[in-house]
Amino acid sequence: MSNTPAPVPPTDAIKETTEKLAAFVQWIAQLIQSRNWFTILLLLDVVLLFAVNPGMANKLLTTFFPEQTLPEQYPVFFWLTLGLIFIAAIATAVRTMPRPIAEASDFTERKAIKGLRPFSAEDAEIFAQLQRNRSLKECLESFTSDSFRFGILMGESGSGKTSFLQAGLLPRLSTSESTHRAVYIKFADRHPIDTIRAALTEQLKLPKEQVAMADLLELLAAAEEAIAQPLILLFDQFEQFFVHHRHRSDRQPFIQALTDWYHTETLSVKIVVCIRGDMCDRLVELHQAIGYSLGPQEVFRLEKFTPTEAAKVLRVIADTEDLQFDDRFVSELAEQELANREDGLISPVDLQILAWMIQ
Repeated sequence: MSNTPAPVPPTDAIKETTEKLAAFVQWIAQLIQSRNWFTILLLLDVVLLFAVNPGMANKLLTTFFPEQTLPEQYPVFFWLTLGLIFIAAIATAVRTMPRPIAEASDFTERKAIKGLRPFSAEDAEIFAQLQRNRSLKECLESFTSDSFRFGILMGESGSGKTSFLQAGLLPRLSTSESTHRAVYIKFADRHPIDTIRAALTEQLKLPKEQVAMADLLELLAAAEEAIAQPLILLFDQFEQFFVHHRHRSDRQPFIQALTDWYHTETLSVKIVVCIRGDMCDRLVELHQAIGYSLGPQEVFRLEKFTPTEAAKVLRVIADTEDLQFDDRFVSELAEQELANREDGLISPVDLQILAWMIQ
């Protein structure tokens, strides 16, 4: 009786080969599905090179058809075909590869033409010429008065609220001569306390470890101590707080934190909420919580431009950017084409788009 074990069926080898073949087929399918023609063409080139090159093709032909021989032109056509496929692959790669990021020098930074981007604090000088001085004066007088604690700046979408805060109010409340110091805070999907903490830490250089776990009152106390003067928080795009916190229970902790701030009179901290006009009614929840009714010197609306103001703004843009400008034509354009049919006013964003198109 033999001690030699019975041979084991090669199931493992079959399984491994099948898995590799399946993976290869799936890879081919993915290439076709994603239209990766560059890789497909190279794969075709490789298959032809190894499977039907003149030597291999001649061997296969003589094996299966001993009496047949390759045409004399086969090698020429083979290498020509391979070359054409390779050239096609290169052309495909060039067409489908991502475009290189343009160098910074390809873009000319415009001082007065921002398109859809807002003006920033660095644009304060040019912004001072854009027909907002009266609104700035009114807001500054109110916000820096001793009686002011809380106020609202509202306006339609595209009326330039962010530019007004960043390039108008913020620079004027950041000078050494200013009696107050402002901090710009832009609301988004982040938790509001974390948003305020990040802005105070960055703009007032507060020690991160000191305020890492601080609540709103502790944050404001640390900020007040750091600057030793009254602080004005500019809450921009406050409608995002309601957009990203749809349930009242989600909003309640921050509403309560603001209520605690309002009733802590020892803090010399003021808050200006900037919000879209169509969502201003959402602030009723905050008003009811803090138990406060706003007076006429605490609510401001940023209006759009009249046609005359719009023409003056375009004149400043043209002079700053060295653009050709016909006063009469632009005045007519502003009044007849850009002005809203309902109120006759012109949105700042429409002026920016027009300037961007004709630059």
